[in-house]
Amino acid sequence: DLDLLVTVLPLKFTRDVLGATGREDECGLGVHKTISKLHATLSWNASDAAYDIRCDGRNGMVVDGKPYLKGDTARLKARSAVRICNTCFYFLLPLKTLEDDDNDDDEDDEAGADDAGGGEE
Repeated sequence: DLDLLVTVLPLKFTRDVLGATGREDECGLGVHKTISKLHATLSWNASDAAYDIRCDGRNGMVVDGKPYLKGDTARLKARSAVRICNTCFYFLLPLKTLEDDDNDDDEDDEAGADDAGGGEE
């Protein structure tokens, strides 16, 4: 089992030991020869506000039961099932984004500033 928190995009799925490769922009899918050295790339499509995965490998990939060939791009949604050769995973969206966390901190700062007024009414 592998849980991977993606913090950098684009993320490259490569033929390497399963999991982190030592580079934060890569994830190894295993060392089987059916996995290309660069098999797929996960990216954020800002114009559509959506996540995409592009197939870069000669053996293709399957997303939500649909096959994709080298050069094809699939749109990912919450809980999309991805199979690249013999490696399968689910794409899960975060419950909160880093931007949401930043906004929460700003709201906390503003609330604290209101409370620090010394009780004037």
